[in-house]
Amino acid sequence: MRPRRISKEVGITTRFRDGYPGWQQNIREGVFIFKKMRSFLKKNIADIFTFSRIIFSFLFLFCKFLSPIFFLFYVLAGISDAFDGFIARKTKTTSKFGSKLDSISDLVFFVCLFTKLISNTYIDWRICIVIVFIAIVKAVILIIGFKKTKKLFVCHNVMNKVTGVIIFLIPFFLLLNCKSEIVYQIVCSLALLGSFIEFIQMMENNAQLIE
Repeated sequence: MRPRRISKEVGITTRFRDGYPGWQQNIREGVFIFKKMRSFLKKNIADIFTFSRIIFSFLFLFCKFLSPIFFLFYVLAGISDAFDGFIARKTKTTSKFGSKLDSISDLVFFVCLFTKLISNTYIDWRICIVIVFIAIVKAVILIIGFKKTKKLFVCHNVMNKVTGVIIFLIPFFLLLNCKSEIVYQIVCSLALLGSFIEFIQMMENNAQLIE
């Protein structure tokens, strides 16, 4: 009687099974972990995208101003700001936490940007006064709005959005050798107008509330 031949593949499988007695359990655990990770990413992809803006902001903060690596992290931060809301709506994962995280990420981004601008460009003292005045107006809006509704007001009027876009483009204007004084004057004018519109919206309770 001829001996039974065992294929090479069967031999490998047998050795694997004998050498790792719990291999089936390990595979099941691996599949379970993979599904959990996929579920977690699907539910939190928008928040992860938003949080990446904080990371990219700190990265470009420590890069040489207007260098290629600076613009790499700067543009990535801008992309996260442009698409995190779209991703949240597309995946139906909008949340109050995501809204608050987005506001915090925006604040970190602009603080890092202004830090780079102050340390690398000349800002006239009159522009500084206007910036301080705008900051005071926005602080008053937040305080009055909170006292009226016990919630945080966030106004998304068109002028504020336009101002945000112009502020984001400041490094690109400077790269093109545009005069920083003119750029800052335009930004301050738009921000001042946006602040007054924001104040009117707050008085009319026509703003988005963050609970």
